[in-house]
Amino acid sequence: MSSKALFATAFGTLMLAGCVNLAPEYQSGALPVPAALPVSQAETENVQPLLWEDVVTSPALKQVIAIALEENRDLRITTANVRAARANLRVSRSALWPAIGASATVQEGGTFDDGSTGAVRFTDSTYAQIGVSAWELDFFGRIRNLNDAALQTYLATEEGERAAKISLAGTVAETWMQLAADYELLKLANRTAESQTESLGLTRELLEVLYAYRHPVSLLTKSALIQRDIDLIAPMAKAGLARVGVSITTLDRTLSRKMEPRAATPQKRLDTMRALADAGIPVTAMTAPIIPGLNDHEIESLLEAVSDHGATRAGYVMLRLPYEIKDLILEWLVQHVPDRAARVINLVREMRGGKDYDATWHERMRGGGPMADLISKRFGRAIAKLDMNHPVEPLRTDLFRVVEDRGGQMRLDV
Repeated sequence: MSSKALFATAFGTLMLAGCVNLAPEYQSGALPVPAALPVSQAETENVQPLLWEDVVTSPALKQVIAIALEENRDLRITTANVRAARANLRVSRSALWPAIGASATVQEGGTFDDGSTGAVRFTDSTYAQIGVSAWELDFFGRIRNLNDAALQTYLATEEGERAAKISLAGTVAETWMQLAADYELLKLANRTAESQTESLGLTRELLEVLYAYRHPVSLLTKSALIQRDIDLIAPMAKAGLARVGVSITTLDRTLSRKMEPRAATPQKRLDTMRALADAGIPVTAMTAPIIPGLNDHEIESLLEAVSDHGATRAGYVMLRLPYEIKDLILEWLVQHVPDRAARVINLVREMRGGKDYDATWHERMRGGGPMADLISKRFGRAIAKLDMNHPVEPLRTDLFRVVEDRGGQMRLDV
């Protein structure tokens, strides 16, 4: 074989080898969803993509979402990435085709006289050139593979932009709905506050009637708002017509917030006792309920605190589980103190003879058994040490003013 034939064979073999694409064949895994929707093709031909504008009906919310899409910095960066990917795709596609260059030169002709040598004649000439300036042969599919990679990058960034817009619109809509819900809760809270204010107004009106007719009254509260009515209660207490009990369960604010989330904090209740005592009103501290295994360890410290804030007497009530609220309390224990719920329930049943509740008179408030006796003794010794075991003085009834006859209901003398 001649050298020319050998060279031609080798060159042809090299050219054919260069046509082979060395890119690996990508095979995607099986998707966990059907490859096609369970509907006919006719049903999907006229289906249009669902835009967020079609879902959102509130004009105000549409405006807010539009502003968010326009002003969001991350979305701007995503849009810029899409534009960059689109430009890279165009550049990559341009490499598949040869670059063609062209140039042309035109010269004009004529005569001129310089005044000394005579006329000079010249002629015009035109020159044009066109050709391929650059073209890289796509050996082994390198250029086409780069083009495919640029295309996939562009498609991915474009889908990323669409997903970012949908996500942002969804986040704004969710926040908008949460804000609307908060506004409704605020309205409900305002109506509740108005209702409570009316109720408190009724309470004060009742106290005004009792004060006007010198009717004895005993109050029990866990609210600090009773300080508002000190101007009525104080003169009645001075005349032996009124006394106040303030309920306090624990000094632990965290536990108090779990047990009585809408009531005054322990410190506010102590401050209320001090305000009432400073006004000359007898104050009784009601440590209720005592829950064995949960707050019974606070008995001594709790009584010492209320004594320091002006309480002169104290009482307690053991946790009761009547049928109406039994399940509610058991559920609360499991939810808020799961590590102690079983012990508390067992101790309560131990004090009730193995039952959840015993309605026997004089037993339902104290319970029975070793634990109940121990708590009773501890409580008695603590109030004796703090001089808080004074007997209850009866309120006076001899100062009552009889309602004057105004032509209505007659008096009933018995």
